[in-house]
Amino acid sequence: MAAQSWSVVATVDEPLAALCAFVAHYRALGAASITLCLDQPAALPEVQAAMDGTPGLRLVACDAGWWRGRRPLHSTVRQRQNATRIYRDTGTDWLLHVDADEFLWHPGNVGMALAALGPDWPVVRLSPAERVRVAEASENELFEGWFRLPRLMSLATLTELYGADACFFNGEGLLSHARGKCFTRTGLPLTIGVHQPFSQDHPDMSPADHRSWLDAVAIRLAAPLVHFDGFTTLHWLLKLVGRSEADRSIRARGRQIPAERHAPARLAQMQAVNAARGDPAALSAFATRLRSLDAARHRNLAARGLLLSLPIDPVTTARAQFPALDLDFTAAGFDAALRRARPELVALAGLSR
Repeated sequence: MAAQSWSVVATVDEPLAALCAFVAHYRALGAASITLCLDQPAALPEVQAAMDGTPGLRLVACDAGWWRGRRPLHSTVRQRQNATRIYRDTGTDWLLHVDADEFLWHPGNVGMALAALGPDWPVVRLSPAERVRVAEASENELFEGWFRLPRLMSLATLTELYGADACFFNGEGLLSHARGKCFTRTGLPLTIGVHQPFSQDHPDMSPADHRSWLDAVAIRLAAPLVHFDGFTTLHWLLKLVGRSEADRSIRARGRQIPAERHAPARLAQMQAVNAARGDPAALSAFATRLRSLDAARHRNLAARGLLLSLPIDPVTTARAQFPALDLDFTAAGFDAALRRARPELVALAGLSR
C-alpha cells in the first residue's frame, strides 16, 4: 500500500516564530506542500526572507489583487475563501485546513494512515485537544502545557468542573471548537469551510442536513489536533477583541451578524472581554481562570480521562529546520512581536503599555 500525499493550508497573521514552528512541524510530519495565506500582506517580506527556499512552501500575500475586490470583513469568511481556492489547485491527494495554532499530532506516517482508510471516504475528521496550562506555572514557552479533551457534558457537569465559569465552555467542555478540522480528498465538488467541507451539489443544505451528510461521508482519524487557541494570554485576548471589532464593522455597514457566527460559549467570552477592556489586570485574571488549571481541577479532569500529555516539541523541530534564524519562542518574545504587528488591536483592548 502506497502512502497518499497531503498538503496543508492556513490563513495566518501570527508572529514569525510561530509560523516557523508551524511550517517545520508539518514538514516533519510529511506534508508535501504547505500554503500560508498571509492575512496581513505586509508581513510577506519578513516571512519570505526567513523561509526562502523551504521545500513545498507557498506564501500568498492576501492583498487587493488576491481578493479581486473587497476584502471580507470577517476572518472566517477569508479562511473559507482562501482554503477553497487552494483546494481547487492543489496537486496532492488530500488537503488539511487548519489554523496556525493547530498542530496535528501523529507518531507515524500520516500518508500511510490516510491510505489505510480506503478509497470510500472523502473526508477525514480530526478531534481537538485544547491546550491548558498549570495555574501555578508562569507563562514562559509557547508550546508547554497539557491538553484538554472534548466530551459531551451536561450543564451540571460543567458547573461541577468550572463553577460560575461554566457558561464560557461549550457542551464538550472546551473553550474553543469541539468540531475539530478535516482532511478533504481533492478533486471533488466541495468548498472548504473552517471546520469541514461543504457539498457544491447541495449549496442550500440546512445545518442539520449538513451534519447528517458529513456523518455519512466522514471517518475519524485516531490522532488529536492539538489546539493552542492563542499561544499566549495576550494572543487569546486579541483574537476575541478582533472578532468583536469585525462584528462591529459589519453592523456599521447595516448588515446582520448570522446567529451561527459565534457559538454561545465563544460569544460569552467575547462579551466578558469587551466588558473588561482597558483593565489589564481583569483581562489577565479572566484569561488565566479559563485557560489554566489549579491542582484540584487538574486532578478532577485527569480522573475523568479528559487530560492528555503529549511530547509535542515544535521548538526543536523549528530550530532544526531553520538553524540560521534567531527565533524567540518565549511568551514574552511572542507578545512583543504581536504588539509590534497589531498595535491598533492592542489599543482597542486597552492593553497598551
